[in-house]
Parts: sequence; structure tokens; C-alpha cells
Amino acid sequence: MTKPAKDLSPMRRRAVDRLLVQLLELPEREQAAWLKETRARFPRLGRWLAMLAEDSHTITFLDDSVRRLAGETVQHMETSAKRLSPGSRLGPWEVQAEIGQGGMGRVYRGRRADGAFEMEVAIKLIGQRRRGLAELLQRECQLLARLDHPSVTRLVDAGLDDQAGPFLVMEWVEGTDLADWLKREQPDQEAGLLLFRGIAEAVAHAHQRLIVHGDIKPNNIRIRDDGTVKLMDFGVARLLDASDPDDAGLRAMTPAFAAPEQRQGEDITPASDIWSLGAMLRWLIEAGPSDQASRRTRLQDRELDAIINKAQAEQPANRYRSVDEFLSDLERSKRHQDVSALPSTAANRLRKFVRRNPVLVGGVLTTFIALGIGLVAAAWMYLQADVARHAAELAQEQAEINAREADQIADFQARQMGSINIPGLALNLREELIQAGFSPPTDDSNVDLTRVLIGLVNDHLLEVTIDATDAHFADQPLVKVRLLQSLAGSQRALGLYDRAARTLALADELIEDHAPVDHPVRLTAAHQQALLKSELGQLEEALSWAEEAYAQRQRVLGEHHRDTLTAGRELARQLQNLGRHDEARQLYQLTLEGRRQTLGERHPDTLTSRLDLGTFHLIRNELDQAEPWLVDVASDFSDVLGEDHLETVGVKANLAVLYRRQGRVAEAKQLNRDILQAYTSLLGPGHPNSLRSLLNLGVISQVEGDFGGAAEYFQQAFEGYRSLYGSLHPQTLAARSNLGTVLVQIGEYDQAERHLQATVNGRREVLGDEHQMTLVTMTSLAGLMIRREQAAEALALTDHVYRSFSEVMGESNPTTLVAMSLWGAALRISGQLPEALAATMRSVELGREVLPEGHWRLASLQMQLARVQKDKGQTEQAIDTARHAHELASAGLSETHPLVQELVADLAAWSDTK
Repeated sequence: MTKPAKDLSPMRRRAVDRLLVQLLELPEREQAAWLKETRARFPRLGRWLAMLAEDSHTITFLDDSVRRLAGETVQHMETSAKRLSPGSRLGPWEVQAEIGQGGMGRVYRGRRADGAFEMEVAIKLIGQRRRGLAELLQRECQLLARLDHPSVTRLVDAGLDDQAGPFLVMEWVEGTDLADWLKREQPDQEAGLLLFRGIAEAVAHAHQRLIVHGDIKPNNIRIRDDGTVKLMDFGVARLLDASDPDDAGLRAMTPAFAAPEQRQGEDITPASDIWSLGAMLRWLIEAGPSDQASRRTRLQDRELDAIINKAQAEQPANRYRSVDEFLSDLERSKRHQDVSALPSTAANRLRKFVRRNPVLVGGVLTTFIALGIGLVAAAWMYLQADVARHAAELAQEQAEINAREADQIADFQARQMGSINIPGLALNLREELIQAGFSPPTDDSNVDLTRVLIGLVNDHLLEVTIDATDAHFADQPLVKVRLLQSLAGSQRALGLYDRAARTLALADELIEDHAPVDHPVRLTAAHQQALLKSELGQLEEALSWAEEAYAQRQRVLGEHHRDTLTAGRELARQLQNLGRHDEARQLYQLTLEGRRQTLGERHPDTLTSRLDLGTFHLIRNELDQAEPWLVDVASDFSDVLGEDHLETVGVKANLAVLYRRQGRVAEAKQLNRDILQAYTSLLGPGHPNSLRSLLNLGVISQVEGDFGGAAEYFQQAFEGYRSLYGSLHPQTLAARSNLGTVLVQIGEYDQAERHLQATVNGRREVLGDEHQMTLVTMTSLAGLMIRREQAAEALALTDHVYRSFSEVMGESNPTTLVAMSLWGAALRISGQLPEALAATMRSVELGREVLPEGHWRLASLQMQLARVQKDKGQTEQAIDTARHAHELASAGLSETHPLVQELVADLAAWSDTK
């Protein structure tokens, strides 16, 4: 063995490490020539490299063995390029026996042989090498090492051997292959579905960390003696797919369980895993007992087939959006509830409801009547008797009078439907059931009682109303349209967006067949569609509908009609949502002028338009322009409607936001406390307005640096909204997102991740992947990943969020700037310092243009820039940037605020290292 030279500095050691990796990646026949050329180019490093190459044949990554190769050597190995014999060594791992061969290469049973600890492992050879594979292997394996789930086989180590090639070391799993276990145990369908849930939850865990399996199949699943399911070979498919395109035979893929896009050689995505899970579920059911099908009802058969078919849809966009959504449909089928894979029908809904609530059916319906819903039924009975009597008794010349009367009744009924407090009704019913002894479910349970009750309100009130409307007004389609539009508004208020869309579609069909071109219901239809599309996050469609509604009302009703001005206000709001601020401001101003001329200066609608302009400037952080609008309109609302009127209190809430952004935190806090007290006394503590005040107080506490107090406010608001609306309502998700964000700042990372991930999943389901609020929560989740130094996950998520915000809101929007800065932070912890510097510098430059002078947010952007500068060795520039950031932060925040304290700590540490 050659004795190494006497002196090897840390810098040279790292250079030799990199050269050694390059050498071992080469085929053996090319290594001698490459080593000779390298020694000629780098004489001193080449001498060290030759010494190590003589003694070292294996690099392992997860235990960082490469860094120790300069000071120690490993035992020389005699191995075969194709097969390892018992006793062979791969770094600290010793081969015991060959146990199989698959698409990736040979698999061996092994053990730890260097005495560091005792452990049995499975050693898997990838079976090919290429330049750059070591870097890829190290990056992927460090990512996979973060998987921590009882159903995921743990990655222990990975490396590169000059003869055996690249390899993975996995924990050894004692147990039985899935296929053998099924033959032995013959589990029924329920047991099979339970086993499948374990597999799917492991995949969901990986997807949450942006890791795709890519090769889900029975051969990769083992069942331990205690019944635990273990899913193996995470990430192997991605490693193999990243290899040379000519090595197609090495792809980790079993055609029967591979998604169509995977078989065609396209990228592996989470949707590919969902397809494979569908194939796995179908295989599990077909592998079950032969008489199993006879024990399932026809409905369950049909539902299970539909669920699997949706998971295995040809196009990824038509599959379940997440594993959780897939499992949710299975769970809903088990509980006899509607599944998204099948269209809902009234007959199935009724049958499912009775099967899951045989005792409550009578009681719930009685409760509805007791709560006053009989009003609707009474109105329809009147209509039925009235129309029948008039049809029989009145002559033809009275028909027009009858129609006018019916229209008046329909208008009255629509107003009554619009005034029913359905969330309050659901909350009252929830409380009555709890008092009757039914325990409310916890946040982690699969039952959301409030959403169940809202579903009951829809099924037994709103849907029944739709059916009754169809029956009673069969000969009066336009009356029917008015009621359907009102009912759609009620469904939209409940967050039942898909059902509201269906109701509006029914109304639109009638409009197309029966409504004249300029009939009022046509004008209302476009406006309703704009409101619905906006809440769904479909902003371009919302804008299109709002433009149509405004144009129609201008043409039919005139420029200054009250309904035209209302449509103009909605169009301005949609323009603002899309960042078209100049157009929005002009339209807000036009609406204000029209209301002044038509309604007068102090009419509530005119005051609302003045509030719109003040809020517009507030949203754009034009605080000096916002202040006179908001102060004046708050005073006028108080004079016109009274100090305690709800509209007046609502205006003060905007004024409190202005004070907070101006740095007048104490005034904002006191005003919000007054607002909360007013709402609580007028509406009760559980009313949405009261809960919104809690959120505002939480934000103020957050600005003050009182994260514990903020968490308490957000927790109260979250629980209140969840009780009122259910877990998936946008307001509930907003409160939960705030709670998760502040928990990150407290350092409660596990709780924060749970809340933020649940919010992202919920907003994806309700609003879609690209909705602004979904992206906002993704930003908070990315911030958590950066704090945990989860570089790969953070980089992927921040890149997506930043690009999405840029496309929708423009690069200069303050929210985009935050995403850009976080992207720079993710680049920094990933080691991509030039790119990180460019991103953070750009965010600061734009922040100086967009944010108000001296705004503390600019200090946060500058802090990220300073940290990149420090990592690049630009210590003087970093200290200057951090000092300026500290001046900004100290001017707007307290000395105890974490941002100020972080800057103080950075400056102290960097000054010591100068």
C-alpha cells in the first residue's frame, strides 16, 4: 500500500474527493488514461489521487466516507463486474448472499462490517454507470433519506464502486412478499382495503415531500410478521430514468403497473403514482377470495370500479389530484357517502343517508322544521293552491294578472331564500346534536360534522327546493329561473361551488330556451357567473363574465341604473384581482360618480364606492392616498347609519388595517379590539365578522412579534370557522393557513407542517392549484422547508410559487416579491449562490420601487440578500446590507421582533468573522 503524502489541506482534500468521484464513474478500461491525463494537468493533486485510487474502490455518500478517504484507506476488494461473491465489500458493507435480480440489477443480503454498528441490509446494484451519476445519486439519496414513515423502507446508504458500479443500501425487511402473503392469508375485501391504505399513505407521505416512487408494484411490497406493510425502492425509478436514454432496458418499470405516460418514456409525476395505486388496488381485489364479489352490493361494486377507473384515467389531469383525495373517495364509499368518481343522484343520496344515519333521519328533519324551514314549504303550498285555483276559476283575460302575481311571489320567495342564514342554521343544528349526546369529531378524524350538516341543508332544503320549483313552475320558466338563481347564491355562500354551478346551469338552459334577449334574468345570469368564477379562482373567466354583465346592463338599463353601477363595481374588482389596476381605479371612480349623480353623496351605495377607492389604495400599499378616503368614509358611515351599524364597524376594520400598515400598531390594536367587541355584542362570538376580527388581531400580534398571542387568535378563528362552515370552506382554510404560518415562526415545525399541508390540500381541492390563496399557503410551506434546510423540496416549491405569482400578478406585486426572495433563499441553501444572488438582488430592487419608503417588508428582502452575499464571501457588502435592513426594521418594528433580532445576530456574527 502506498503511503500518502504528508500534507493535505481541507481545500485540496475536497478537490481530490471530486476527482476520485470522476475516476470511479468511468469504465475500468478508461480509468488509466484519464488518471495519466489528470496527473499531467494537476501534478500535486494527481499524486494524491493516484495514491487513493490504488487503495480505494468504493465511495459511500450518506455517511460521508469520501471526506475521510484522505486520511484512511479501505480494504482492497476482488469483485466481479457482474456478480459479487459472499464476503465482498462495498465500503463498510459486506455481501452475505445474492437474493435476486430485477430491472435495476442484482440484489444482495448484507451487513455492516466495519464494527460501527450491527445492521442487516439489502444491497441493490443499479447495474450501469455514466458521468455525473455520482452527483445524481448523492442528491437523490439525501432527499430520500428524509422519508420517515412506518410503511416506507428506509434508505441507509448509497455509493459508487469502481467494479460493481452504483448501489443503494436499504434496511432489511423480514417478512413475506405481498403475492405470497395474499395466497396464504386470503384476506377479505375489508382487509385488502386496509392494507392498500397503508401503501397509499406511504406514497402520500412521499408526495408531501415532493418525492415520487415511480415503480409501485407487488414485488416492491413486503408484509412483516406483525402485519406492517413496507413499500420498497423509493426513488429508484427516477435514478434509472435519469440515465442514458439508450439504457431503456434499465428503467424500473413493470408495464401492468406503469402509467401510460411512464410507458411512453415521459417524466414520472405524482399522477403516475396515483395510476399505479389504482392498478395495485384492482390487483388486490382480483387476487382476493373468489366469492368476494357476491358479498358486495351492486352499488359498492360500481363505486369501487369508478374510483379505480378515475385513478387510472388515461390523461393525468383526469385522475385524482392527490393520494389523499383517492383515499377520501374510498372512505366515503365505505361510509355510504357520495364519491367524486360518480355523479350524484337524488336516489343514491337518499339511500346512502338513510343507511349511515338510520336513527337520525327523523330527528334531523324534525329539527329543520323546528328551526323555521317550514316557511319555504308553506310558501310553496300557497303557490300550488293559488295557481290551481286561479287556473280553474279565472278567465283567459286574467292570465296576465296571474303571471304578474306569480312574479311578485317569486320575487318575495327569492328574497326569503337569500335572507336565510344557512351557516347559522347548520351551526344551531350542530349544537343541538351535540347537546343530544353526539360528540363532535376531532380535527384529525375523517368526519366533518359541519360539512355533513351543510350537505343535509343542501340535500333536504336547497335541492328539494329546486325539485319543487321545477314541479310548481313548469309553465312559468322565468319564475323558475329567478328561484334557481337565488338558490345558487345560497349554495355559493355555503362553499358548495360545484352544486351552485349545476344550479346555474339549469337556470341558463331555461334562459336560452325562454328568456328574451334583454330580459332581467339574462342580466342577472352573467353577474352570478362572475361571482362564482371569482370564488373558484378562475379569474380570467370571472373577468369575462363581469365584462358581459356590465355591457348588457349598460345597453339595456343605461349607464347610471343602480344595477349597472353594481355590475361596474364587480368588474372593477375582477380587474384589480388580475393586476389591471389602472383600469380598475378608473371604473371604481366611474361607479362613484354615477352613484353620486343617481343616489346622492350620502347614500350607503355611494359610501360603499368611496370605501372601494380607499381599499383599492390600501391593497396597493398607497397608504397616504388611502388614509383620507377611509377616514372620511368611516365618519360618514357613522353619521348616516350610526356608530354601531354593521356597515360602520366594517369600515373601521379597513381603517385598522391602514393603521397597522402605517406602523400605528397600538391604534390598530385598540380599534380592532373595539370592532371585535361590537361584532360580538351585535352578532355573537361565532359570527363570521367576529371571527374575522380575531384574524385581524392575530395579524397585529404577529407584526408586534407576539407569535404566541397570534397563534391563540388564529386558533380561535380556525375553530370558529370550522364549526360554522366546515374544514374546506375558504374562510376556514384562510384561518388555518395563518395558524400554520405563525407556528413556523414559533418553531413548532411539526404542527405547522400539519396545518399548512392540510391547507394546501384543501385549497387545491376547493380553489385549484394555481389559485392565489393556494400559492400563498405554498409560500408559507416553502418557508418552513427553508428553515428545515430541506433544499430540494424548498427549491421545487419556491420555483413553482414564484413563477405562478409572476404570471398571474406580475413581477412587481408585493406578494410576488416575497416569493422571489424565498426562491433566492432556497437557491442559497441549495448551494446555487450566483442564481440566489441574482434573485435576491432583483427582489430588493423591485421592493424599493413598489413598497412604501421605509416599509419593514423591504428589511426582510434585504436580510435574504445579505445572507447570500455573506455565503459568497462578500462580507463587507453583506454587513452594509444587513445594517440598512436593521435600520428599516427597527423603525417599524419593536426591538423584540424576531426580524430585528435575527438581523442583530447576523451582524454580530459577521462582524466577529471580518
